[in-house]
Formats: sequence, C-alpha cells, structure tokens
Amino acid sequence: MKRINRVQRFLVIRDAVMSRFPDMHQTQRGVHELVCGPFLVHFTLPGANGMGRGFNLQIWPSGTVDAGHILHGNKVANVDWFGDGRVEIISFRSGSWEQELLSFLSDEGNILAFSPVKRKRHLAPIL
Repeated sequence: MKRINRVQRFLVIRDAVMSRFPDMHQTQRGVHELVCGPFLVHFTLPGANGMGRGFNLQIWPSGTVDAGHILHGNKVANVDWFGDGRVEIISFRSGSWEQELLSFLSDEGNILAFSPVKRKRHLAPIL
C-alpha cells in the first residue's frame, strides 16, 4: 500500500472537520470551535490570524483540554491552506490521533457544537 504524505493526510482530516462546520460554535475572537470526543478543533477564516494567512485549522489531542478548556501540551496540527490549493504546514505530528479523530468525526454522538463550560475570554452567545 502506498504511504501518503502528511499534506495528503491533513487534507483528509480537513475535509472531515469541514463536513462538521455547521456543528461549530463561533467564539468572540472569530474562531470556529468544535469539541469532538477528546479533541478540540479550531478553524479560522483567512485574515483572522493576520495578513497573508489563509484558512487555518488547529487541533489539540486527547488529554490536553481540561474542564475549563485550558490547553495543555502541544497541538498535533496547525495548518494553513489557501484558495489556490497551497497548503502550509506549520506543525503536523503524525500519530494514532489521526484515525482516532476521524473516527470521532464520523460518529454523530461525539460532537459538541459548543463548550458547556463558560469561559471568560472565548464565550459567545449561542443562538
């Protein structure tokens, strides 16, 4: 079986995450957030992270998010992509988290559209 590179693996994950866009909650900072099983996913639109940045997807793995959504440890993915097809990997750690996240994304019962915990900096009203 042909081994796919990390850009191709990211694109599979990105497409699965974006299929859940309607389930995402938008924070006051303009970040679209999704809690998926033990994972926290942040998606931002172009320009939200500064000039010259494209769409951005950041993922924190299981065990890094506590009850107050304080992030511990490092992201497993931080990737920008652009409308012209370019993908810029800022960081992407290969591992079992990839299949675990894809499994959670495919199961409707593992998706929380918003955090049930009130957060001072990120909380936005849910309408």
